[in-house]
Amino acid sequence: MSVAITVVNTLNYVAPLVILSKADYLKIFQQEQLHALVMIFLRLSNYGQALFEIFWGLYLFAFGLLIIKSRFIPRMLGILMIVGSIGFPINTFTKLLIPEFYPAIFTQMAMLVSGLGVVPTLFWILVIGVKEQQLDSELNAKH
Repeated sequence: MSVAITVVNTLNYVAPLVILSKADYLKIFQQEQLHALVMIFLRLSNYGQALFEIFWGLYLFAFGLLIIKSRFIPRMLGILMIVGSIGFPINTFTKLLIPEFYPAIFTQMAMLVSGLGVVPTLFWILVIGVKEQQLDSELNAKH
């Protein structure tokens, strides 16, 4: 879902380029009107990103639960992933509901908390990997 939202949201970055291209069909608009249209699309891209972040937070929460239940990766990383998933909804709802407080330090700290689980889990999977021997023992125990 988040990939589809991101692809559609990319159009909000392309639209200002089209508007400012000085094409012949845009000559009926005044310069101030064109600038206002550009700002509308740039603001819409901000809201599209907020919608994307809601799904990203849900993904991190589900991935954290999967890590805790599977025991192939340390449980602490799953717990950190769940704690980190809280930062995205805080950032999103601040951006949408209280836009005058959006660039505040509180929202920036919430997004920093989101990295608590993501970064260590990424390095754990890349450097150490999952526990292969546990998979073999669990399969033998079920048969």
